[in-house]
Amino acid sequence: MADAVVVTVPNTSVVSSSIDLLGKQGKLNIFAGIYPQDTLVIDPNIIHYGEICLLGSADSTSSDFVDALAMIESGQVKTETLISDLLPLEELDKGFKIVNDRGGLKIMCELAGDAT
Repeated sequence: MADAVVVTVPNTSVVSSSIDLLGKQGKLNIFAGIYPQDTLVIDPNIIHYGEICLLGSADSTSSDFVDALAMIESGQVKTETLISDLLPLEELDKGFKIVNDRGGLKIMCELAGDAT
């Protein structure tokens, strides 16, 4: 069982599933707003007897971004598997459609040249 889970996917069923992954005194951080708004149904006994801590976070400082970028650049944090689509800037409209249709995890547009 996990000591901590961070949910970065805007989906209520993912939040619910993540609760089941927590061990005793586990912490769940919901780091994604869920739209359209939805209701999370949870058995309060899971929180009580499991001593589970539910947290939300939605903000960071510029220093946090600098630290995160440094970890990505150094290879300490791998992000390649998060990118579902890499498009040339000329296909930006396609990227917006993918996002709107919730068809990808992370859509990136390359500012110079074709996506490779």
